[in-house]
Amino acid sequence: MSLDQITLTKWLALVDTTFLVQTATDAPVELSLMKVNPLPHAERPLAERSNPATTAIESFSLIFRGSGNHPLPQKTYHFEHPNLGKFDLFIVPIGRTGNEWEYEAVLNRVVKPA
Repeated sequence: MSLDQITLTKWLALVDTTFLVQTATDAPVELSLMKVNPLPHAERPLAERSNPATTAIESFSLIFRGSGNHPLPQKTYHFEHPNLGKFDLFIVPIGRTGNEWEYEAVLNRVVKPA
C-alpha cells in the first residue's frame, strides 16, 4: 500500500496494534503503534495551492514501541500490517524506557477531494 493512501483517521484506528518490520536479519521485529500525533504543517508551495485537485495537507507523527537491547538505526524499513499490507516507512529512534525503544515517523500527505 502507498503511504499517501493511509489517512490520519486510518492510523488512529491502528493504535495498539502490531507491525512487523523487516530488518537485515532473518526474523522481523515487532513494533506496536503507541500514538498518533496530529502536527501543524507548513504552507503549501504555490504550485499546490493553485491546483484545485489538492485541498489540504495532513501532517502527523507515528510513535512506535519495540523491545530490544539495541535500537533499530534511523532508516527506511519494510513494514507489514494485516490491515494495511506492506509499505516502506522511515523511522527514527527517539528514546528508551527500560528494555523498550520508541521510534517516530513523520508523515505529510496531500488530501485530495473525494
